[in-house]
Amino acid sequence: MQNSLTSPFRLLILFLVFFQSSTSHSFAQELGYEWDEILLNESIGFDDPYSTVENSYGEFLITTYSGEIIMYEPILGGYSIFSEGINSELGISDIAFNHILVLGVEHYWLSTNIGIIEMIDGDPILHTQGLDNVWCGFSTLDPVTGNIWISQSIYGFSVYDGSSFEKADLSPIWEEDEYTANWIKATPEGDIWLGAEEGLVKYNGGIIDYYDVEDDLGCSSFDCAVSQIALTPSGDLWFGSASGLYRLDDEGIHQYTSSNTIIEGNYIYGVEYFDNAIWFRVNIPSTASYTFGLYKLDLDTEDITYFGADETPIFSNTVRTLTLKNDGSLIVTTNEGINILTAIDTNVDDINDTYAEIDVFPNPANTDIMVRLKMNHMNEKAAELSYTLNDVTGRQLLQGECSDSFTLSVRDFPRGIYQLKISDASNRIIQSEPILVK
Repeated sequence: MQNSLTSPFRLLILFLVFFQSSTSHSFAQELGYEWDEILLNESIGFDDPYSTVENSYGEFLITTYSGEIIMYEPILGGYSIFSEGINSELGISDIAFNHILVLGVEHYWLSTNIGIIEMIDGDPILHTQGLDNVWCGFSTLDPVTGNIWISQSIYGFSVYDGSSFEKADLSPIWEEDEYTANWIKATPEGDIWLGAEEGLVKYNGGIIDYYDVEDDLGCSSFDCAVSQIALTPSGDLWFGSASGLYRLDDEGIHQYTSSNTIIEGNYIYGVEYFDNAIWFRVNIPSTASYTFGLYKLDLDTEDITYFGADETPIFSNTVRTLTLKNDGSLIVTTNEGINILTAIDTNVDDINDTYAEIDVFPNPANTDIMVRLKMNHMNEKAAELSYTLNDVTGRQLLQGECSDSFTLSVRDFPRGIYQLKISDASNRIIQSEPILVK
């Protein structure tokens, strides 16, 4: 099940293209965003996509309702069936792929109806040890412990420690088999947010905080069941439910209210943070299988913008899932194809007035890299810089304060593409650069 290009060569070619442009085929620029597209419908033989993730090479893995995983290679513009051969190699038919977690170069964690399939260099390994039930939903990596959490609906949350699964101990809040697990979100600090029909738990070695939907929100577990969770840089948590959109801040959980009637009383799903806004899709209760486009809640102005198929380049109003690319762009998966939204920075001239460009050398590298910011002039903000280095899963590997010239060591990192981001004193990202470790 190896790809046609050998891994090191494929990694270098894809990095060079990614270095030139984070997207491969611009479609349009509207409403402050550049829209790129990946066609996935009956015209090319693959249809009904459900969810999309980007791997270490900048390729896209797309799950479909027909039970396949499609790989789209932006360099060649081609499609292949990534999941082809998994059934025969494992000797199991009718595998349903529910979620994909990228763990590294050629390393994937596939949640399925038969357990977890771990893919390493194209070879599948089935993990079921310790699972009371083999159905697996969403998964996330604890960046501190290295453990992997999975949601299993009515079978709760389980944790994989590298050898076997174990039921998450959430007592006395939730006992085993007495709650329904929906969603998981991890922070760089190792906090694990667990969303269920019964409420929301913050976990880090034990239960830190708990929010009960009936006591804290005053509604039934079905109406306020926590679906997809989004975290903002300010530390606020947002989630959707069958009764609307909710925000958790220092003062507790609040239902978001708006003059826009689409927010309240409808199913809010697919919640994601992007470009200082909360993005989501809406289902109408009477027709829960039908969705009405894409919505953006601007966190500065609280304006709500609708992105519909008749007004914007979005493929379809039937939005399935929202995820993020490695560079932070928004991936919108619809039933007709995938759109990728990249914010058009209206302050580029202002930023470049202070920060002309960034040099990273050597790049590719396997030991140390030198980072140099070329500045046109210095000011108070320019003197207070910080950096982060993330892997393809979004896990923060390095962080710290920096000057306009500094060195980073990547000698202990596995080969792959990493993202270096430089921020100013206002925590505004002013430069971003892909780093290739060979």
